[in-house]
Amino acid sequence: MTSTIKVDTISEKTSANGVTIDGLNIKDGTIPTLTNTPSFSAVLSGNQAISGSTETKITYNSEQWDTDSAFDTSNNRFIVPSGKAGKYQFNIMFYMGGLANDVNARLKFYKNGSAINPQPLIMIYSSGGDTSAHLSLALDLSVADYIEIFCGQYAGSSKNLEGNLNYLQGFRIAWTI
Repeated sequence: MTSTIKVDTISEKTSANGVTIDGLNIKDGTIPTLTNTPSFSAVLSGNQAISGSTETKITYNSEQWDTDSAFDTSNNRFIVPSGKAGKYQFNIMFYMGGLANDVNARLKFYKNGSAINPQPLIMIYSSGGDTSAHLSLALDLSVADYIEIFCGQYAGSSKNLEGNLNYLQGFRIAWTI
């Protein structure tokens, strides 16, 4: 069942604290805006070899931006900064060269050292040659939670993730007034 309320004006009854709608307080006509920080984009600075039939942490070791210094390039992980718990959106671009027909690659999100889902979050089947995919995921994270990305490929021999064509980006979804 859906309800619709149509009004020209919503005014406070007696308080000077503003009107609260779904946890968001609006006071004195102030319009809430999205801040989306922390925000980051981490990439591979060069190719990364992924051995056959193994899961390997992707080494995003270079940043395009990082508003809160929340992505740790030495450990290749995003860490939720103090005071920044909440809902986060992550995007991955995956590009691997040289996969044969009917060979698959898998990407997994890890939170605090454990796979979020024991099964691959994305399985990519190659039709031969270079293979790419894009993955997005929203997560609810607490302060100090960390996110890492692992890749497995099952072509037998080692295959490369191609340098700057692989990235992990993320941002917090946050309203401010």
